[in-house]
Amino acid sequence: DADADGASNIGLIRLAKASGAATLSRRVAGSSTGGQRLRPSVAATFNGEFAAAWESDHSGVPGVWTRSFSRTGAALHADVEAAAGGTGASIGLDGQGGTVVAWTAAQDVWVRGYHPDGTDTGRLAAQQLTRVAAGKQEGIAVAVSHWGEVSAAYADDNDGNTWDQIYLGMGVINTGW
Repeated sequence: DADADGASNIGLIRLAKASGAATLSRRVAGSSTGGQRLRPSVAATFNGEFAAAWESDHSGVPGVWTRSFSRTGAALHADVEAAAGGTGASIGLDGQGGTVVAWTAAQDVWVRGYHPDGTDTGRLAAQQLTRVAAGKQEGIAVAVSHWGEVSAAYADDNDGNTWDQIYLGMGVINTGW
């Protein structure tokens, strides 16, 4: 509750590899105020850029939000809503700073790509990963290679017996280079 409004924020800090000492002052990931911001996910490049995704209800509707940062911790863009009504945020980051955000909505899993500036033109369009309509799909984790190749894993109870199967892989890409 960094802004003392009685609701949770998503905090950021970077730790040194060798000692674990803080190398980036503590700060808040999102610029929104009010509402709860919960369940963060973070991804980083080898040279220190990073991005975060989280759940927030600050707009009056729960959703998944994202923001990218330079290696110095400066925000590269304003908060971007990836999914109104989404939960369970996960994020991956490629070598050029492009991100892929994943979430669950209405018991289905989704992904969407962004440029380093938070825009999405020409990036991976929002798409549902679920291939079976029955049951629930949730608990998604996404990873993005240096070249923008996307991999995901999620739980899928497509037969409705409460026993989940884990699905892997995607075969999609978030970049044109």
